Amino acid sequence: MNSIRVTLILLLSALLAGCLFDNDDRPSGDPPAAPLTSGLKTITSAGQERSYYLELPSDYAESDAPRPLIIAYHGTSLSHEDWLNGRYPLKEAVGDGAILIYPDALFNEAAGYTQWDEAMDSAMFEDLLAILPSTLRLDPDRIFITGHSSGAGFANVLGCNYGDRIRAIAPVVGTSTDFTCTGSFAVLDIVGTRDPLFNISKVAHDYWVRYNGYVPSITTP
Repeated sequence: MNSIRVTLILLLSALLAGCLFDNDDRPSGDPPAAPLTSGLKTITSAGQERSYYLELPSDYAESDAPRPLIIAYHGTSLSHEDWLNGRYPLKEAVGDGAILIYPDALFNEAAGYTQWDEAMDSAMFEDLLAILPSTLRLDPDRIFITGHSSGAGFANVLGCNYGDRIRAIAPVVGTSTDFTCTGSFAVLDIVGTRDPLFNISKVAHDYWVRYNGYVPSITTP
């Protein structure tokens, strides 16, 4: 009798559990991950919390295809918002097929504005490349860098130092400070002939022409 009573108690307990929890409500381990969305994100890099804006293609959730990744660096004193408010019409230019990331520069207390720091922001770039493949469906063979002004200068720096991981860079009005480079990649160097920074931008342009085995006179403005 005791064994029958125990069996009945266990059976009733199981039936009650089935009534109290349907399949969706039943306690389980980790909850399902929330779908990834566009928006402001943070990452800890070199001991500091850094921010960047992630902009996904409109059909990202419906497709499993790996996407190209474009990382875009704003000019001095600006932020990721300038890629969203129309100041930099990057999305309009490249279309809706790529994952776009707009990092924010650190605030320079002495200068009083945001400014790229080669050491700190190179570390952030490495950290982004380390964590993004685990959360995004991106194509590691199609990583592109662009930027404007000081952001263009930093795009040149990244191209020089990470040319074995970057497919191409597109600096807009920026010079370069690093000239011992690695890898092979494409360069689209953009500057207006009447821009006050034309001459310093030309330094980077001429370097990339020579780096790729050509002579500067191969092109004219």
